[in-house]
Amino acid sequence: MLVALVLAAHAKADPVSSAKSCSPTFVVADAVPGPGAAEVPFDARPAITFVDGTCSGGLEWAVGVARTADEADVPVTSESALADTHLLELFPEEPFEPDTAYTITLTPLDSGELVELGFTTGTGEVAGLTGAPQLTPGSATFDKRAGTLTFTWTAKGAADPDGLSILQVRDANVHRSIHSFVVPGTGSMGQAVEWEDSIKPDEVCAQVRQIDGTGAATEWSEPVCTDLVGGCSTTGTNGGGVALIVAAALLSRRRSLA
Repeated sequence: MLVALVLAAHAKADPVSSAKSCSPTFVVADAVPGPGAAEVPFDARPAITFVDGTCSGGLEWAVGVARTADEADVPVTSESALADTHLLELFPEEPFEPDTAYTITLTPLDSGELVELGFTTGTGEVAGLTGAPQLTPGSATFDKRAGTLTFTWTAKGAADPDGLSILQVRDANVHRSIHSFVVPGTGSMGQAVEWEDSIKPDEVCAQVRQIDGTGAATEWSEPVCTDLVGGCSTTGTNGGGVALIVAAALLSRRRSLA
């Protein structure tokens, strides 16, 4: 379900939430601008990526943006469907002020720890992407017992001088949930993504796109495919476990990332 949100700093009336009553719960994984980033283009839109977690109930986040110096709220809007995209983008109603420090606050309403992300704007504008991202498939495995399909891949992102872009990967055949990742400074990355599936497919095909610092996205790439390896696994995979370990490190106890 697509949820339209109007968010204010420390407000708890407009939570971001899972579409399911219980999980997967969503855990903060990464963000752009990164913690403590400086000279951020003043017309940028912050974005936060999430990974799946486990819980006994749904988890809701209240998200807000404020000027750090005086805690003045910054009105932002967002369209979020975490179950579908693992991404939350925050669009200021007006551009940020140049040479100003801001703080993004994510407050879990059910359980978990407060997350704060601080950054400082500069005087430049978002330059945007050059080129298009490229996706190279790795391996694919199917776990019949767990009902999960795991796909490994590497990618080379489009050139992003702003360092504010998000790479998204989706199943090209079924268009299951999209996984979102912050593009590292090198532009090259590799990950494992997991999708629910009760039936073993013959092959797995995926597509990639990239979103720049203003929220503008490239077209989805042509599908790239790989055959399943070794039939079906009975031991499961550790791709999701790696993501959870990273997320747990980010959220261990109350932690300020400003």
